[in-house]
Amino acid sequence: MEFDFPGIGKAFLAPAAVAAVVSVIFQALAKGNVDNYFNQKLEQFKHDLGKLAASAQFEHQRKLRELQAFRGKRHEAYAGVYEGARLVCHTLDREFSQFEFDVMCIRNESTNIPGSTGLGTLKRRYEDLPDSGEYEQEFHEALTVEEDLEWGLNVYRRAFVDSIGARAVVLIEELERDCATKAVYLSDNVTEATRKLISQCYHLMAQTRSDPLPANAYLALLDALKKGMSADLRVGDYKVPLEQRRLEEKQKEMDELF
Repeated sequence: MEFDFPGIGKAFLAPAAVAAVVSVIFQALAKGNVDNYFNQKLEQFKHDLGKLAASAQFEHQRKLRELQAFRGKRHEAYAGVYEGARLVCHTLDREFSQFEFDVMCIRNESTNIPGSTGLGTLKRRYEDLPDSGEYEQEFHEALTVEEDLEWGLNVYRRAFVDSIGARAVVLIEELERDCATKAVYLSDNVTEATRKLISQCYHLMAQTRSDPLPANAYLALLDALKKGMSADLRVGDYKVPLEQRRLEEKQKEMDELF
């Protein structure tokens, strides 16, 4: 019995060849699908990464703008609060300095001018006060009944403090409101120093009702606040540019990457 090996071989090889061709075609199609899938994913990743980069870039730019704006407003806030404190302290210093000078002149008149008691000058000074009705009876008794210059000066002192105090309170309350409004731009130290200045102003006014104040007492308060503010601004201005430089460097890195 003879076998047709070539025929048998063809019978087996033909399906194998077809299978091989089909396999090649399938692999090509599969590879194309896989490549297409990963290309789509890659493009999507690039798109998402671009959106993240743009968002991060926008956020850094926003922080830079806010930092620059905060620095400018911070200086404006410090200047505004200091100007309010300066107005309070200079007003009180000017008024009380003039008052002590007038008292000194009245005493000198009673001592150094023959025939003068100083009572007439004191009466004119008292009558110049905007509101002194509360002390009218006591002042009249001191000058007219007892003719006691020192008693009259004490009454005049209390009446003067009450008179200037009413005007000073308006300025002080305005300073308090300004400090509260701008508190977000002020350091805790400066806020506390401003509150201390306000408290000391009230304390000094109360003290003046009975005793003269040291020279430049209000200006000393203002000078202390100014020194504290200057030191605080120098420290703050160093911190702000340092943070700003960090943001700018980060922004530069992002620009180079994207």
